[in-house]
Amino acid sequence: MRTVGSASDAEVLLPVGAGGSPYVWHETAGLFVTGWGASWNIGRILPDEDEREFEILVSTSASNWGPDVSPDGRWMAYTSDESGRYEIYVRSLGPDARTWPVSVDGGEEPLWSSDGAALFWRNGNRFMRAAVLEGGDRFRTGAPEVHVEGAYSNVPGISFNVAGDDERLLLLRIEGGTERARHLNVVLNWDVELEHRMSEGTADVR
Repeated sequence: MRTVGSASDAEVLLPVGAGGSPYVWHETAGLFVTGWGASWNIGRILPDEDEREFEILVSTSASNWGPDVSPDGRWMAYTSDESGRYEIYVRSLGPDARTWPVSVDGGEEPLWSSDGAALFWRNGNRFMRAAVLEGGDRFRTGAPEVHVEGAYSNVPGISFNVAGDDERLLLLRIEGGTERARHLNVVLNWDVELEHRMSEGTADVR
């Protein structure tokens, strides 16, 4: 790690062979890492410059990934299939280290709004939003609602983002629009047709 604009040597945070991939940085909560020590662990490197400590946050036999940290640094949302399918969970970053389920029928790729007042995530072609409710040391949200729906591309890692107004989403659209294909063309005996066209010199083989 190196301070932007600094000419000093970079500080090694993840030694070669230690495993782990940096995922998200928060100024006060630290650097969040996936795959530390085991394929699907989530941990963080605390931001104390005098003593860099690594803290395991989620370590189960399930697939745990995609951490995102609330703007105030109190909560970490992440994806896990500990229930048998991917769902969204929120873990306290305080001493109690409690965890709460958030989604109810599947979800992945959680992202916080810029003000921390809402949590977004993806569930297939639906992009969900849940308002964060005041609950003291207990994390609570309102009922999840569909914010946007459409057949947008899903790529490894994060496949969408939340605009600064906390209303619009940046999405990857499938070529040809968001409508699902309504028909499928099947060509029979294509090899015979190709041979015939090549013999006549009409085949386009570019």
